Amino acid sequence: MKGLLSEAAKEGMGMTKDVLVRLRGVQFGQDGTGAPLWQEDKADVRQTQMDPVSVDGSKERNDTDVIKTVAIGTYYKKKLSSYILFEETVEGFSEPVKNKIKFAKGYLELVKSGPVNARMVFEEGVKNIADYHTPYGNILVGTDTKKIHMREEADRLTIHVDYVLEFNDEYVADCQICLDVCAHAQNAAVQ
Repeated sequence: MKGLLSEAAKEGMGMTKDVLVRLRGVQFGQDGTGAPLWQEDKADVRQTQMDPVSVDGSKERNDTDVIKTVAIGTYYKKKLSSYILFEETVEGFSEPVKNKIKFAKGYLELVKSGPVNARMVFEEGVKNIADYHTPYGNILVGTDTKKIHMREEADRLTIHVDYVLEFNDEYVADCQICLDVCAHAQNAAVQ
């Protein structure tokens, strides 16, 4: 995206930029009572993405499961797409999971390699199927993407993806991915 890329170029770093990556995955209960945790005009995106508080300031409901990852990564742009690379530690494994996120307007692709291997594609209005390989077995994962929202500021990038998750062609839950990326030099200000 333009802001982070522009900053990288100003600093003489070419097409790469060290960034702080904060990724949050939310899985709502099967009863569908969960509402998106973000609304563009109602709250500071930094608050809604990583803190267990909804946009109206209330605590998340008990019908949600939240997974959070914070890592140092690399951001770069190639042709019409932007990329974020980072590693995450998975409990019980000595080898980290390597993540590559590729995105453009209305599209996000998450590729995982290591103890977990998957290529998940999120496209607004499209259902995609992927094999999700884990040490415990393989799962056929479906993602029916309802909305992708991207927002860029001079030093921050936020992406929200709302989607329906399926395992082996069966509904599992309504889910959301919240990605917050900022220049690494800022990480002291956002921790």
